[in-house]
Formats: sequence, structure tokens, C-alpha cells
Amino acid sequence: MEPDDSTPAVRPTLPQSPVFDAPEGVFTDITVGVRHACALTEDGEAVCWDIWTGNISGTRSGPFTSIEAEGDDTCAITVDGHIVCWPVSGGAFPDHRPDPSRDAPLGRYRAFSWTSEYYFEGDRHACAVTDEGEGVCWSSLAGPQTNALTLPELLPWEYAAIDVRHSYFGAGLEFLTVCGLLRTGSAVCSSAARLDGTAREPSTWILEGRYASVAVSGRYSCALSFTGEIEGCGGHGESGTTRYTAISPGEKHVCAVADEGHLECWPHGSGWFGSGDLFLMDPPAPSPAGYLDVSVGVWFGCALDGAGGVTCWTVRGNWVAPPDPAPGRYAAVSDGLRHTCALTEDGEVVCWGWNNFGQVNAPPGRYKAISAGFTGTCALTQAGMVVCWGQHTYAHNFNAGPYRSITTTMAAGFPITCAITGEEAAVCHGLGMGPYQVPEVSYGSIHAVRRAHDVLFCALSVDGAMVCQRGDDAPWAVDGRFAVLSDGPGPLCRVNDAGEVFCWGAFENWYPDVPAGDYVAISVGPDHGCALTEAGEVRCWGSFPDGEPADPPPGRYVAISSSQDRVCAVTDEGHVVCWGDTDYVDPPASDPYW
Repeated sequence: MEPDDSTPAVRPTLPQSPVFDAPEGVFTDITVGVRHACALTEDGEAVCWDIWTGNISGTRSGPFTSIEAEGDDTCAITVDGHIVCWPVSGGAFPDHRPDPSRDAPLGRYRAFSWTSEYYFEGDRHACAVTDEGEGVCWSSLAGPQTNALTLPELLPWEYAAIDVRHSYFGAGLEFLTVCGLLRTGSAVCSSAARLDGTAREPSTWILEGRYASVAVSGRYSCALSFTGEIEGCGGHGESGTTRYTAISPGEKHVCAVADEGHLECWPHGSGWFGSGDLFLMDPPAPSPAGYLDVSVGVWFGCALDGAGGVTCWTVRGNWVAPPDPAPGRYAAVSDGLRHTCALTEDGEVVCWGWNNFGQVNAPPGRYKAISAGFTGTCALTQAGMVVCWGQHTYAHNFNAGPYRSITTTMAAGFPITCAITGEEAAVCHGLGMGPYQVPEVSYGSIHAVRRAHDVLFCALSVDGAMVCQRGDDAPWAVDGRFAVLSDGPGPLCRVNDAGEVFCWGAFENWYPDVPAGDYVAISVGPDHGCALTEAGEVRCWGSFPDGEPADPPPGRYVAISSSQDRVCAVTDEGHVVCWGDTDYVDPPASDPYW
């Protein structure tokens, strides 16, 4: 469903990927591991360094014709065709992490690639191309061998280059894929899979055409044609007009050199965080000499320019800062798991925080209600239509509306979205459940929380009556009259007509340590909560996950919202104020090794 009034969206501030200095010199080749890089000098000698610190690390003597980094190790091919490998420490390989070339068949080689399995560090797989163009593969298996993930057999063709990669997609699914560039210019790839430890039949596919390079991106091919077109690699540039001269798929990102000499990077959506992009990689500014080549690892990328210089950079957290200055007076705020959204008096939505699922990318338009959930956000347009962005909002299950209110939250470990229809009926949708609808009464709000091993739904009618339902039990009416029903990911709380706050915890009922009052709103996190009085006073109890008390800053407020790590409120002057984890450091934006 689309917003009913198109307006320019307010764009919060985007951070930029940090750039690191590299050793000075004139280099001809570049490669990147987990956090180290290596380059070849004009004389074919290897220079390796820690990208983060700039410290030079030990290498082996050349001269070499090519060099490749993978994980914490580096391998190079000498001018007489021998494979030489060394760990980033510069010493000998430890017993649990064997030399990738240890079991290589005797011969002279012109290309080499290897990969390690995530769970069993000693399980290494390698492929190489001999001087005669034969493709050979071998494994240095040191881990458990039951249902081992083994390399598919290479077709007996002539190869010019080869690439192999192990990819783990989560949920027990992993792939071992090898792609070879043939001397004819076409390419062939094979992939073996294992699900929950059980090996599956391998598959093979052929790329017809003429390619300058081919590599493995996740479990798929990533190819660059002689005419500069990209095939695979996450889909970026496949149908565009830009032409490319070099490309490198990393663990979670792909970077390419455009024919004008600038760099482009994008996530390819595979690996451990395939359902969202936790980190983004921005390329550095264009080099005056233009870039010629690029290499991308897990967290870092490095590029080689036309003067032989090297520039390196790292990822940044996929999050945005709140706009500065604010776009105007705010009327409402909603705090989600790792992001916050606010609604201006003019009906514009502004979101900030983590954007790894697109939960910050509000469509342009004017809205009257907003709810930030765990991995998604939902809003109501001025006409009452449901509009959601991010993931796991179940917006497609709601009919055309109109709706009066909406909330998206997490209950029993699953995201749930609830709404009040224009006829004041209460309805919820979530994973693995059909529409939950309480008995036909005129409702003003509804909320769902986890209670023991079930989901507890409660709806508050416009005349103060409350109806609840847990699991498959029959609905029941709660004794008394109530003024407010809580929102947020914590226990379900309500305020009775005497102004007392009463909550249902996961296993028992309890009264939080908050005095009675004329409350107009209440919002509760896992171990804290806040209530807003009619006079604009915020009263909070409990603490955040880091142990800090949830005490509010002084002031008068008109709206309140609690999440797991924060509380956000709108002041009577229209500003958004948050306390708790206001830096959104979970996951930590400053640590790319999270």
C-alpha cells in the first residue's frame, strides 16, 4: 500500500566508511584477508601489513607472479610455478590450521585459490591451475569427517583461473563452490551443499560467453565480461550502462572498478547475515590516477591505483544519525529494537538508528501514526492505510483499511503487528498465526506480549473494558475499568481508573514501583517502563540491560515510547529526547568484528 500524499522524505545523516593509510611504494597487485593486506612490488616481492594498525608483517621471499590472501594467511606463486604460503604471524602454520598448499599435487602452477570452513578451521579446500591449464583440487581435512563437505570434481577442460569459497548461510546450510575461467573465455562453476551436517548432491552450471574474470560470490558466480558487463555479484550493474574493468566479491560485499577509474561497492546479500545488511562498505574518493584493481575481504577492501599506490577502507555500521537540525516539531515517537522513528506535526516520518533491514527507509508521504518494531516499521497514512517497511511487519495481511491505530512488536520470540480498524475492531497478524481478532467490541488499543510459552493479547475498549486471550484459550474479560494499555516489548501493563499501574509479567503479576497518577500513556521494556501523566510528567522504573536506571531527564513531555535499550519521548516544545542506549551500540557500530 502506498502513502496517499507524496512529499520529500527527510534524510538523516549517513556515516562514511573509514579509510586507512597503506605502505608507500609502487605495487602491481593487491589482495585482502580478514584484516591484513598484501601487495606485490614491481620486482615481485611481497609486502604485507595489518590494515587496521598499519604494522608491517612477515612475508616470504619472492619474486612472485601472483598473491592471494584468505583469512589470516597468504599464498603466492613463485616465478618458477611453486605455491608458497605463510600465516599472518610470519612463523610456521599451527597444527590446527595446516598450510593450504600442503597436499598440492606436484607440478608447476599459474593460479591458486583456497578456502576454510567456518566451523572446522582445519578443514581447508584448495584449487589450482597448472601450467598446462589443468584444474586440480584437494582438501586438508582436519575436522570431523562424517558427511564431509567435499569439493565437486572439476570438468576436464583447460583453465586460465580458478576461485573456491566456503559459504555459510545460517540455519545449518553451507556451500562449497568452485568457479573456473576457461581459456576459451567461458566459465564453469560447481557447488556442493550440506544441510544440518548432511551432504547433498553437487550441481554444475556453465556460463556461456567471453569473460575477463570469474569468482565466487556466496554460492553463486560473479563474472566480468570482456565488454565490461557484470553477471551475478548480487545483481548490481547487471542492466546498467556503466562498464567495469575489475571486480572482487568479498564475504559480504562486492567492489568493482568502473571504466572511468572510480570504485563502486555493494552488499551481495549472502553469508551469515543474508536476510539483512548489518554493515555497508563505501568506496574511497576517486584517485587522481584512477583505480586499476580492487580486492575485498570480510571487513576490509583495498584498491590499486594507476600510480601503483594502495588505498584501503573498512565497513561501517548500517545505521543513520538523527537529522540535525530536526525537520520541525515532532508530535509522536516510537522506539524499536535498534532504531527510532518520529512523526512531525506535518505528518512526515523521520527514522534513525540501525537500518540493516531497511527499517529506517520510510517511504515519502504524510502519516498520522507510527510504530517502530524489531526489524520493521509500520505507519498509517492520513487516510488510515497501513504502510510498512523493513522486514517481518506482516503488512500484506492487512486489508485496505482504513485503520485508527497500529503497533508492531515482538511476542513469544516472534514479531506481531496489531491494528484497530476504522470500525474499532482489534486484529493482529504474526508468523505462523492467522489473524487474531478479539470479540466484537469497540476498541481503542491492542497489544501482544509473551507470557510463559504463549502469546498474550489484550485489547482495551473505548469505554475502559479490557478483553484478553492467551494462546488457544477462550477470551476473558478483565475485572475493572482501565484508562491506559501499555505498548513496548516488555510485560503488558495497564492503568486502572484509580491511576494504579498493574502489570502481567512472564510468569506472575506485579506492581511496578511507580506512584498512582492520572496517566495518559505507558510504555514498557523488558526490565523498565515509563508512564506519562496528564500534566506531562514522566515517571519511570527499572533499568536498562546495561544496569543503568531508566530515570528520565527533567522536562515536560507529550508522548513516550520504551524499547529494549532506550526510552524516547517528545517534549512539550516538540523535540525528541532519548535516554539509555542513545548511540545504538548494539550491535556496536565501532567494532567491525562484531
